[in-house]
Amino acid sequence: MKILKDLENHLSEEPEVKERAAYAGFLNLLLFCGTVFVFGFISRHVDDTIPVVKRTVITEETVSQTLPEDLAALKTQLETEFAPVTDLTDFSVKVNGPILEVHFGIGDIFMAGSSDLAGKKEETLAGLARFILPKVQNYHIEMQGHTDDVPVVKNAWKFPTNWELSTARASRILRVFLKNGHIPSQLTVSGRSWYEPIAPNRDAAGNPLYDNQLKNRRLVLLIGKK
Repeated sequence: MKILKDLENHLSEEPEVKERAAYAGFLNLLLFCGTVFVFGFISRHVDDTIPVVKRTVITEETVSQTLPEDLAALKTQLETEFAPVTDLTDFSVKVNGPILEVHFGIGDIFMAGSSDLAGKKEETLAGLARFILPKVQNYHIEMQGHTDDVPVVKNAWKFPTNWELSTARASRILRVFLKNGHIPSQLTVSGRSWYEPIAPNRDAAGNPLYDNQLKNRRLVLLIGKK
């Protein structure tokens, strides 16, 4: 009799158990759908709010493309037509974004500690001024003077430091350009003293490297829009 009664109780409880199981299954399905929805929403939101960063590789070709066409043409002319015939030392042409840079040494153009031109160097500078004149009518030219690290001894009363000497030398070259047709409002000068060398002025022991010091005595023409 007890077995029959237990069986009867089991049968009477089975529908309730099945009902609870079905309810739990529904909750699990609902929870799963909700999770999928939340992750989908977050994914779309993140995609919309976080920008995609594209890396740009800067190459020499990319930089050169920023140079205006007429300055790019001038660069070619300076390298193929002017450079082979000039006696300016260490003459080179470089591109710095939209700026055309013309570099040359001035160690043999100026006497030591002076802004006076040596020999017939004014005619050498005049040749450069005349060559670029018709090609830079729409551009500004900054004349940037550089020295080595040797303190000014001769004419120290006139040039207390290399700041004054580098600026005075750039100004002297500017006067040559004015004399050969360049417009004053398109020219400026600046002096960098010895703080932007292109080669070490001295070795590790502090001894002067004369060849390097000569290279550091230079002038740079920066040609571009003001």
